[in-house]
Formats: sequence, structure tokens, C-alpha cells
Amino acid sequence: MLKTTDAHAEYKKAYVIEQLEELRCYDNDGLEYKELVRKLAVARALNVEVGNPESSWF
Repeated sequence: MLKTTDAHAEYKKAYVIEQLEELRCYDNDGLEYKELVRKLAVARALNVEVGNPESSWF
């Protein structure tokens, strides 16, 4: 039986994986939670759409 902290950790990891899959990042096997969070941050940063022409240097 999972402890509450284990269940919470698994829930957080599953949520991050779900978010990554929405961004079409599917190679998530074997990664730890912190690595997944870092990968999600990068994926979100790469998906930023610049609407202001003065900000197009991103």
C-alpha cells in the first residue's frame, strides 16, 4: 500500500508527464520528477508565441 506522501509524489509526476504529453514531449520514461519539471519548463519556454513585433528577438 502506498503512503500518502508516495501517492502525492506519484500524482505530481503523472501530472507533469500529462503536461509534457500535451506539448508533444513523449520521451519521459525513467526520468525523475525534477528532471521532468525541468523538461516541462524548457518545453513551455520553446512554445512561447511572440505577439508583439518589438519582442520578436526571442
